[in-house]
Amino acid sequence: MDFKKILLAVDRMTTLESPKFQRALRLAEKENAKLMILHCLPQETIAEMEGRIAALAEVERSEPLYKLGHQKSKEVEHIRAWLEEFCQAAREKGVEAIPEIDAGKPGPDGDDDRQRGCRPRHVCR
Repeated sequence: MDFKKILLAVDRMTTLESPKFQRALRLAEKENAKLMILHCLPQETIAEMEGRIAALAEVERSEPLYKLGHQKSKEVEHIRAWLEEFCQAAREKGVEAIPEIDAGKPGPDGDDDRQRGCRPRHVCR
């Protein structure tokens, strides 16, 4: 079939043993294709992180806002580590894997920016 890139969208229920991961991995291995592993965060998670960055730039910041920003930052770190587990499993099979985190409503694009679908940056290159 001659695939160059394969996109696998994962949610928190996806494991290394999940049939969809195993199938995507086998196909990427067979086709010598890159495997992109995408997890989509709700849009508000990124907005909250942007708020945290703005709050850190201010001299005064509220303790609750700081704690919320720290919690979301930890959540993103945890997701990055989780995606890296998939990438490591792919590398062990000789497959180049790219972890990707995006924000938005999973699925096709909506009519406005608040409901845009997740669209990884590397897919169309």
